[in-house]
Amino acid sequence: MQPVAAKKRSYYPAMSKKSDEAKISGDFRAIGNDLFKVLNNYEQKHRHPLTNRW
Repeated sequence: MQPVAAKKRSYYPAMSKKSDEAKISGDFRAIGNDLFKVLNNYEQKHRHPLTNRW
């Protein structure tokens, strides 16, 4: 039996609109989570809320 050559995987497995949208939405979600953490940290340190979330 001959060994089967492994298929090369590209960085973008499918250049489709759906996969691009999923990647972008994931990036924005991560950015939003980071900004929320920064805001919470600021509010805890300064003891006066910037927003009316409480």
